[in-house]
Amino acid sequence: MISPDAARNVVGIIGNVISFGLFLSPVPTFWRICKAKDTEEFKADPYLATLLNCMLWVFYGLPIVHPNSILVVTINGIGLVIEAAYLTIFFLYSDNKKRMRAFLVLAVEIVFMVIVVLSVLLAAHTHEKRSMIVGILCVIFGSLMYASPLTIMGKVIKTKSVEYMPFFLSLVCFLNGLCWTAYALIRFDLYVTVSTYLSTVHELLLNFNMRIRLQAEASANMCSSCAHANNADPQRPRHLLRPGPADPVPLLLQVHPQEGEERGAAHRRLRRQRWRRRRRQRLRHRRAIDEEAAAKPPATVEKELDETYFSARSSFASC
Repeated sequence: MISPDAARNVVGIIGNVISFGLFLSPVPTFWRICKAKDTEEFKADPYLATLLNCMLWVFYGLPIVHPNSILVVTINGIGLVIEAAYLTIFFLYSDNKKRMRAFLVLAVEIVFMVIVVLSVLLAAHTHEKRSMIVGILCVIFGSLMYASPLTIMGKVIKTKSVEYMPFFLSLVCFLNGLCWTAYALIRFDLYVTVSTYLSTVHELLLNFNMRIRLQAEASANMCSSCAHANNADPQRPRHLLRPGPADPVPLLLQVHPQEGEERGAAHRRLRRQRWRRRRRQRLRHRRAIDEEAAAKPPATVEKELDETYFSARSSFASC
């Protein structure tokens, strides 16, 4: 039977592999930045937050803070190097405003990390106290790392595209959280459990919510375009609108009943005006026939009048 320690190591190694893939997932983004020599609309916030999170977890996994956490140290040490490389590329190709902002945030993170290390080593003298202090900080700043994509949500909504929040990245984050949650539960580690659980739930809800929202906005835009096309004829009553076969959401074409009644009344008035205009045309034509017949001799009037009158009736009946 597999011992808990062996199972924990196996799950931890799998978690390391998935986390390594997660750290490498932004490579296409930075390859695009290097080719364009411009950061475009990408932001450094997720990478700065991940850098701080990796520094805290490396410190947490050291034997002087929390023994038997070598797998936590290895993957977060690798992540620390990778995130530093990403930020270096970002500094090279970003404009002065973005570069200065990212540099200030990075300086604050380094100063904060130095303060944390010195405070924990000098003030706490047992593994339990050190693990508690650093673990709480890891949970707090890990939550900030998971919340860093919220800065991208505005860009996703503005551009109506999830290009700046790829689905593959969210999926890998979700799998990574599941794996590290299992790792922490085999030999219970409260702080790793809470942090990974928050990451799993956050990535799932964030991606699901954003895609549902974009799909709803796309459907609304399609229906508004369909309604605009149906309203091209200003004399057509709104209550008679019927979505065509290609219309995606017919229920969005419903209107207020009073507006439909007003447009229906206008349509009926228009039909009455057309009927009166045609009636006047018929009367004028009959009057012209009568005047022409009165000017002719009586012998030919009756025959010509009958022929002209009935031909006129047949022509107007076909209108």
